[in-house]
Amino acid sequence: MCFDNTSFLTLALRVVSIFSLFQGAGKSSLMNALLGEEGVIPASGSGRACTAVVIEIAANVRHTDFTYAAEIDFLEQADWDREVQTLLEDLVNTEGRVSERPSSDSEAGIALAKLQSVYGTGVKPKDMTAARLAQDTEITRWLGRTKLITDNRCKTFRYVEASLSLRLP
Repeated sequence: MCFDNTSFLTLALRVVSIFSLFQGAGKSSLMNALLGEEGVIPASGSGRACTAVVIEIAANVRHTDFTYAAEIDFLEQADWDREVQTLLEDLVNTEGRVSERPSSDSEAGIALAKLQSVYGTGVKPKDMTAARLAQDTEITRWLGRTKLITDNRCKTFRYVEASLSLRLP
């Protein structure tokens, strides 16, 4: 069952914060349950990045021609460059070498998962340098922008990253 914007308008505004230090704690599943919809927010085991970024969910009262709307704010170039540098540093193990197959719960594993969720699993750790990743215009063209996605079907938002490949206005 999806909630539409008119259903939410009858409810009092409530702010719910969900956080955990642990991956796989059920944050995404809880958010999907609160939305009354399965899979809008990707959950662990889906093979996709989950709640590695701040997600705000609210009634759609701004784009009223559509039942659902998503505004995706991308980092500024300088912020993304710092994030990439930190993640690349996290890939280096205690011996000073790049971890090719880090365990998923290690710092290197989490960094690799984040980088591969953006650049794809085809990019191997040994090939990841800040300069090489910065050349990926499919990623860098979004930096500093906001992408608006609207639809009357809730299921459109299950795989928002597929919509990001649409041409920018």
